[in-house]
Amino acid sequence: MDKLFTEITNISVNTCEDPDETVVRGLSLVVTSEKFKHLAYSMRTRIFR
Repeated sequence: MDKLFTEITNISVNTCEDPDETVVRGLSLVVTSEKFKHLAYSMRTRIFR
């Protein structure tokens, strides 16, 4: 599937053995990194009444 997508769109595709772990690691990076902190959403950043 990845080769077909690359062939059709000419966009490189990376695959991984454990996609769930990859998602968790990426979200962890977004939440903990100052560089990506603006991408994270927290209910605490806004007061809802």
